[in-house]
Amino acid sequence: VTNHSHQVATRAEQMALALKLPAAEVGTIRVAALLHDIGKLGVPDAILAKDPEELTPSEVAEYRLHPVRGQAAVDEVEALREAGLLIRHHHERFDGNGYPDRRKGDEIPLGARIIAIADAFDRQLARAHDEGVGAALAALDRDAGSCYDPRILPAAHRAAAAAYPAQPAGGGRELSVSPRQL
Repeated sequence: VTNHSHQVATRAEQMALALKLPAAEVGTIRVAALLHDIGKLGVPDAILAKDPEELTPSEVAEYRLHPVRGQAAVDEVEALREAGLLIRHHHERFDGNGYPDRRKGDEIPLGARIIAIADAFDRQLARAHDEGVGAALAALDRDAGSCYDPRILPAAHRAAAAAYPAQPAGGGRELSVSPRQL
């Protein structure tokens, strides 16, 4: 499991806890988030290596099958079927313009809506570089109501604040340690 998958699982779990979901549902969301990109194993490396803007229409169609393949990969294990539904729908958009089934709003399972935000947050954070958490959250907020469920975004803000506490004014303090202390 990649660092991205771990980050998405951690943020999704924190969001689910902030929403006060039952423990069993939180566990399913965490498992689905860890496995959310498992269907990419069936996508050719040449497609995965490209920036999304560079993909041809047929490559986009191939890439967009990864959530369906991900569901199929885990569906044989009965205990993972619920997670499989979340994997399938993690690229649906709140406005219905996502994939693979063009579900919208509450038609999208809550866990999949949570994973979508956690996934996007981790991708935005990787792109934000020096701008950091605030810029990543602002990007998500701009897409509230279109890509993401605006009712869940406050939980994303709480999870991010807990995971990335603000530095005190003047920055952190420097410590001097000897090699032995390390």
